Amino acid sequence: MTRIILVSRIGQKKGQTLFAAHLATILAETKKTALIDFEQQDKVLQNFTKRRKQISADKKLQLPAAQLQKNFSKETAQTFDFVVLDAKDSSLFEHADILVVLVSDDGVGALLKKDSAFLSTVWEAKKKRAARGLNAFHFFVLPNGDFSAQNKEQLKKDAPIIGCQITPTLKDNSAYAKGLNDGVTVLDKNLPFFEKTFNQDDFFARRNLKQIVQFILPNK
Repeated sequence: MTRIILVSRIGQKKGQTLFAAHLATILAETKKTALIDFEQQDKVLQNFTKRRKQISADKKLQLPAAQLQKNFSKETAQTFDFVVLDAKDSSLFEHADILVVLVSDDGVGALLKKDSAFLSTVWEAKKKRAARGLNAFHFFVLPNGDFSAQNKEQLKKDAPIIGCQITPTLKDNSAYAKGLNDGVTVLDKNLPFFEKTFNQDDFFARRNLKQIVQFILPNK
């Protein structure tokens, strides 16, 4: 059965597309995975997937890669094991089986206010799913970057009321962004071809990423 994972964000800090790309790559290691870009910012995901294909061909490697799709449809959902949506548009929330929202310090108020517009949107999406006979999506909040301990503690305290789970923090690490630009993720660095370029930043980024994915999908 296909699982649809929607990656969104609250706040100005970047990281949404970066996390969607890395998440889809992890899933593609063992499952047929689609990646759909609703943001279309500077063709980041298009360039990322294109670069991965080039590396695989040039170096005769089999890098795990999600298939970038232009549109989201029932046919797409039925063809893949996982579909990862890179989308901030809250009107798409009702299509998600798993909703992952990156939250930076400047956006945390949208979750801590019980009557916030964002939480109302989440609730409406759940009601729409229920009306269609679907289960409510699993809602994960992913603290993003240099996230204050105070805000994280408050989020954990309010999580049962909000109806979400708080994942490990997606830490600031240049290895993430560099990998996105090069078409090489930190997950690829265990392959012999990349061993010489594997460094401390790659090590910590890979461990961080695996902790987050294990939290969201413990039995992927």
